[in-house]
Amino acid sequence: MALRQLVRIRGHEYYLKVHFSYLLLPIAATLLRFYYSTLHINIWGEIVVHARIVEIQQGSPTTKIIKFTTAVSLDFHPGQWVDLYIEIDGNIEIGGYSITSTPLEKNFIELAIKESSYNKVSHFLNYSAKIGQEVELIGGQGDCYYHEDLSHHIVLIAGGIGITPLMSILRFICKTSSDVAVRLLYSASSSEEHIFQTELDDLELEFDQLKCNYWITKEIDTQKNYNFGRIDRD
Repeated sequence: MALRQLVRIRGHEYYLKVHFSYLLLPIAATLLRFYYSTLHINIWGEIVVHARIVEIQQGSPTTKIIKFTTAVSLDFHPGQWVDLYIEIDGNIEIGGYSITSTPLEKNFIELAIKESSYNKVSHFLNYSAKIGQEVELIGGQGDCYYHEDLSHHIVLIAGGIGITPLMSILRFICKTSSDVAVRLLYSASSSEEHIFQTELDDLELEFDQLKCNYWITKEIDTQKNYNFGRIDRD
């Protein structure tokens, strides 16, 4: 590992430029985190940003909504995702999650993470993570994202936890592009699994450009105007 530059910024933030394999990145991030309160590693053009959990909400019976403050603002587009590095049982683990917040919020991101017995990071974040938990993030990543010249008529289709990147897009459009019409088609196994539905209902009332339609696949809910079954062309 060849150390090239270490610069102190504003008293507590450090930029570290290094050359080493991505396989060593989690190790380096863990070791250096003990010495610096905030850490940014620039490796082959990727920025690793230090983040801390500031709020945890129950988004649905199987999903946590987790909010982070970040040492610097992440550079991402609505619809992109991040790699999240976290220490679990003495080992650095990694999970990839779509960002639900927008680039408009500085030094902040929000993720919605569905529980999983097969994914160690998702399981930990749902059942063991606490306020103050520290992580490292790389992002945004992914080629499927919204940009302002895309179209004036957008249709977004989500199933279950697939709503996460679309929330970033919806929020961004509603806050920045009053001339863009958006229709959301959102399917989940039950009404309780429609993450963000309260916010979506509020956005639909506030912004005439947004229209939302909901499907449920495993129960019939007579309290709301849901469609039952899978989304199809009809």
